[in-house]
Amino acid sequence: MKKIKGLLAIVASGMLALASCGSDSKSSTEALESSEATVTYEDGTYRGKSSTYGTDDDVDSGYGIVTFTISGGVITECTFQTYKLDGTLKDESYYNNAELDSNQKRNAKTAVEACVEYANALIAAQNISDVDCIAGATINFNQFVNAVEKALKAGPVYTE
Repeated sequence: MKKIKGLLAIVASGMLALASCGSDSKSSTEALESSEATVTYEDGTYRGKSSTYGTDDDVDSGYGIVTFTISGGVITECTFQTYKLDGTLKDESYYNNAELDSNQKRNAKTAVEACVEYANALIAAQNISDVDCIAGATINFNQFVNAVEKALKAGPVYTE
């Protein structure tokens, strides 16, 4: 078992980060900082699926899946992808959909590109509470945080 300081801060403080995306609320920040503690995690690969967002009629509907590896007490790899409710990956074809207007296409592209940025930010920060929400990709941010939270609660699906 290895230690990762504060990675589970989001779990300990509830879902404060989800409610404050893009906000400068000091109470949320203070709550996250005050709840940080050293938490021990086993080296291995973790996988989490977020709760679903939206309905069948909503073009943004879907869920996210995160996979990350902890090795030597450090997050060394992370991927995050989002899917439509029918399981179709949201990728370039998602934001180039002819049925979307130009504003929807721009927002969808921002959201798809944010998936990689959120995964890289977790590797760099080593702490979910230090990953910032990207403007235009709030739904993906919420799905990312939720998926990481679920992965940590479930434990590794593969251990080294």
